[in-house]
Amino acid sequence: MDRGKAIYFHGRHRERQAFRQCLDDAIREKKGTSFLVQGPPGVGKTALVYQLMDEHPDWHFAKINPTALYDLNELRDVLGLDKWWQVWKKETLSVKPFYQEIGFETNIQLNHHSFEKTWQEVKQPTVLFLDEAQRLQDELQESDRRKIIRDVLSHLHNLETDHGFCFLVAGLNQTKSLLNDFHISRFAKQTVFRLKPLDRNDEEALCLDWLVREGGVKEATSELKHWVDTIMRQTQGWPQHVTSYGEEAARVIRQAMGKLTDEGLKAILKQGQLLKNAYYEERVESFSRKERQQIAEWIQQHPVFDREGFMEAYSENLFDQCLSKGVFDQQSDGAYQVPIPSMMTWLMDGYGESFQQEQG
Repeated sequence: MDRGKAIYFHGRHRERQAFRQCLDDAIREKKGTSFLVQGPPGVGKTALVYQLMDEHPDWHFAKINPTALYDLNELRDVLGLDKWWQVWKKETLSVKPFYQEIGFETNIQLNHHSFEKTWQEVKQPTVLFLDEAQRLQDELQESDRRKIIRDVLSHLHNLETDHGFCFLVAGLNQTKSLLNDFHISRFAKQTVFRLKPLDRNDEEALCLDWLVREGGVKEATSELKHWVDTIMRQTQGWPQHVTSYGEEAARVIRQAMGKLTDEGLKAILKQGQLLKNAYYEERVESFSRKERQQIAEWIQQHPVFDREGFMEAYSENLFDQCLSKGVFDQQSDGAYQVPIPSMMTWLMDGYGESFQQEQG
């Protein structure tokens, strides 16, 4: 689901500057470029992308699904171009088989309906944006589709254009490895970023926006600082949680006519915890109770672990599910862990003891 633009945004200065430079390079060098944003769930990847959209209004941002990488109709639609059958009608061409219409003959030769021709019709600087890019994993199972996507990605990654082009990709931390499976491995300097939780100053500024601008707090008092510090101990720099607590705080403060009360703070902390739990529940809703218990048992004993150890204890399928749902996240040193500390606590508290009791 598209979470849309964040109401308030702070931080990510390095990534924003690098993206600006990336677009400038694309215009100057008259070629396409790629920009990759990776990170665990809830760390603010989508919020960053929408911020980039706001900061570059002279570029056309076209959001796509993985299907647009093998369905020419869908790609042309997001780009605001005629469907292929409309082009066919205008050019009085004979209808060809589907795999030829998207641009690839059986011997991988491009024709007039190829993606290359499509980009010749684009007359403005364009950013093609693929969110939740880990969904490409599903396309690896279909050999024909995988081949098409691989060739399309290669075209996008090496596109030559007079108008400027960027392929902007956002996904979980395994996204770069997944792109390697599609033969996309070479990225320019400062075009691959791994997001981490917000630093303290940016998180504090975000909390203040919710309490002051949205909630209506009138004065900067010691009580306001106490509220911000208390909320930040719960959110731990994760934009997803800052938004959950912030929305609830703004609602409570408005109801209290801008006053900060102990009862109000308690209500915010209670509701915020419920919202965090609901978010974690959403991450694991496709897992059986037994699988949740297995995950909890494992992370209790192995907070940081390797892939092989988990698969030996349980299964490759369960590991891959955890990775695709963001329950597990690969660190820069190659090891894995639950990325959000409070999610790890939620799993162990909710399923760890019950597993031991049921086994006992």
